[in-house]
Amino acid sequence: MMGSELKHFGRRRSGNGNFRKATQMDSRTVKRFLPWVVATALFMEQLDSTIVNTAVPSMAASLHVTPLSLKAVVASYILSLAVCIPVSGWAADRYGTRRVFALAVSIFTISSCFADWP
Repeated sequence: MMGSELKHFGRRRSGNGNFRKATQMDSRTVKRFLPWVVATALFMEQLDSTIVNTAVPSMAASLHVTPLSLKAVVASYILSLAVCIPVSGWAADRYGTRRVFALAVSIFTISSCFADWP
C-alpha cells in the first residue's frame, strides 16, 4: 500500500463520502442475526427449565422420596436464576455484552454435555 491507501487502511467510506472506522459487523448483519441469537438463548433457557421440572420425578425415584419433597430443587433453581440476572447485567456492563453472552452460552453448553456424565 502506498500513500493515501495507507492512510485509509481499516476504514470504510460512509454514504456521505467520509471515511469511518471499519466495524466488525455492519448494522444490517446485526439486525439480521440478533433476533435469532436472542431466540436461541431464550429457547435454551426454556429447555433448561423444562428439563429441571421433568427430571424431578426420576430424581425422586432415585432418592426414594416423594416428588413433592423435591420442591426445594425447583425453588433453588429459580432462586439461583433470579440471583444471576443482576450479576450477569453487571458483568455485561463491565466486560461487554458479547463476551458475557458467549461465556454464558459456553458454560451452559459444557454443563449440559456433562450433566449425564456417569
